[in-house]
Amino acid sequence: MPGPVKGAQLNGRAGSGDERARVLELLRAFGWNATSFQMLEPGLRYWFAPAGCVAYVDTGRAWVAAGAPLAAAPELGAIAREFVRAARAAGRQAVFFATEERFLTQTEYASLLIGEQPSWDPAAFHRAGSG
Repeated sequence: MPGPVKGAQLNGRAGSGDERARVLELLRAFGWNATSFQMLEPGLRYWFAPAGCVAYVDTGRAWVAAGAPLAAAPELGAIAREFVRAARAAGRQAVFFATEERFLTQTEYASLLIGEQPSWDPAAFHRAGSG
């Protein structure tokens, strides 16, 4: 198992404008989750590693991540493990919520399917009665 992510830092307060700009850059590069842009919602905190970021909420008992880390696929596992370690060091559990299959293939964490995301192809959509 890889060691800690060097240079990781914790932001204990809601994201500032500079942090949100940094997260937006990471979203543009690595925002593959359908829920990725929810990471810019007000009230989220950011935990940064040199190669990515985790957006989360501190519930007092757990850090609940808003999806998978924003990072290149090969970095997902290392960043997730370091986030979990940082949460434990802060006396919290860590949970990744609303992740997708790509995250599961890069980590060893258990998962629970809560629901499925609907998808449709607008090009294949036909209105009733239009033939």
